[in-house]
Amino acid sequence: MSAVTHLNPTSMHTVPAFSQGTMTGSTVYVGGQNGIGTDGAIVKGGLGEQSKQALRNVLTVLDAAGSGPEHVVKLNIYLPADGDVNQGFAAAAEVWGPHPTAITVLRVAGFVVLDALVEIEAIAIVPLSPRHLVPEAPARTSELPPDGRDQRRVAARSAATEAAPHRHTRTP
Repeated sequence: MSAVTHLNPTSMHTVPAFSQGTMTGSTVYVGGQNGIGTDGAIVKGGLGEQSKQALRNVLTVLDAAGSGPEHVVKLNIYLPADGDVNQGFAAAAEVWGPHPTAITVLRVAGFVVLDALVEIEAIAIVPLSPRHLVPEAPARTSELPPDGRDQRRVAARSAATEAAPHRHTRTP
């Protein structure tokens, strides 16, 4: 069983009661992000600006895990009952870029954070870096067993899987 890594980027406002995200194995779970700036206050400008900030917060947590928007498998977006979905989508196009993913949009009565107009959570993977890939085994020779299996390749892949770290990080 993999350990859980708690993600609390130093550039984000943090609350000791919870983590901004968690990671287990190669899966990242980004907790619900509101349009909160680094000072802990809701950004001004309405749903569009709050959506941009919430997405920037999601990207910050993903980056701390060694992932990015291209590796997000699902976003859950919560909007107020009277919120304009198109403002949220416009913000996503500006901040998120060309990385369409599966989404669920829900309308809710309100948020725990007063004056919040959006909350966004994400599930993503952390890709293996090229250094973790196993090189192809050499071409078969007559020395291989008659059953046709390339036992060297199987052994190499098995060893690489066991040696791969549970936490991957991006290097600059």
